[in-house]
Amino acid sequence: MATAIAISELVKTFGATRALDGLNLEVAEGQVHGFLGPNGAGKSTTLFMLLGLVRPTSGKVRLFGKEGGALREARRHVGALIETAAFYTYLSGQKNLEILARIQGLPADPHIPRVLERVGLLPYRNQRVGTYSHGMRQRLGIAQALLGGPRLLVLDEPTNGLDPEGSHEVWALLRNLVNDGAVTVFISSHLLSEVEEYCDEAAIILNGKLIVKGPVTELLRSPNRPFIVGFENPPMTQQARDRLSKQNWCTVLDGQELGPQTFRVRLFEKTPSELNAFLVASNLPPDHLEPERRTLKEFFLETTGRRQSREER
Repeated sequence: MATAIAISELVKTFGATRALDGLNLEVAEGQVHGFLGPNGAGKSTTLFMLLGLVRPTSGKVRLFGKEGGALREARRHVGALIETAAFYTYLSGQKNLEILARIQGLPADPHIPRVLERVGLLPYRNQRVGTYSHGMRQRLGIAQALLGGPRLLVLDEPTNGLDPEGSHEVWALLRNLVNDGAVTVFISSHLLSEVEEYCDEAAIILNGKLIVKGPVTELLRSPNRPFIVGFENPPMTQQARDRLSKQNWCTVLDGQELGPQTFRVRLFEKTPSELNAFLVASNLPPDHLEPERRTLKEFFLETTGRRQSREER
């Protein structure tokens, strides 16, 4: 798979502050890739370097395999939206994009109507931006980033301040753009539940270094997580709880929040298939048996918390 972003040993210092400390990161084309980290981790500095707004102290940035002097040309294929886009509120959405296209040396027609249609704003193109909802303005910001047909979108908190419906609109738009093969999306967000739902891969940085990266589904797997056991009727649930509580190869955990027909079990020596076989042999066949899935927020806090504790020691 081709690489959209490749960062190698990237260092950036601001006086005595080391914002990036040998950051290494690769992002494949054709993905929605989340870029995560606590405040001060170096996320914004990294985005600014990708866009050529900040120069690295050392290290390399490559876009679509281009580096050095060729980066200027590669950046012509990058669109960006950093937090909330600014527009002339007394002008229409189309007129704003026409001005921005002219600044970038791009043709206005028929490119702008196509971009507005892609973000779902074509019916409102002649409406003043001052009348747009916050979600509509964010979609117009993405339309601005799509001017020129970029291969890569770099977005910083694009759903910040949006209500759930507006956030869904923006994420669904980004997901569709990637699924259609239009762009790769590299997105920084502190809304981890949204990253978990919509991103293919995620990277977490801390103190200017990459600490973990991979497919979101893989990051959320854990060999030590409990298993959730469920039954159709509460009496069987209680019998199974009582039976398993007497075994030394598992621990029955409190699971009241799961409801009266479900509980959690942590295994020590047996596999899930052996747990299932034990229950079936006890005339207590479960209706479902699955590993408990942790959230990206839990994984983020576990990962960054452990790393910070080690570094503090």
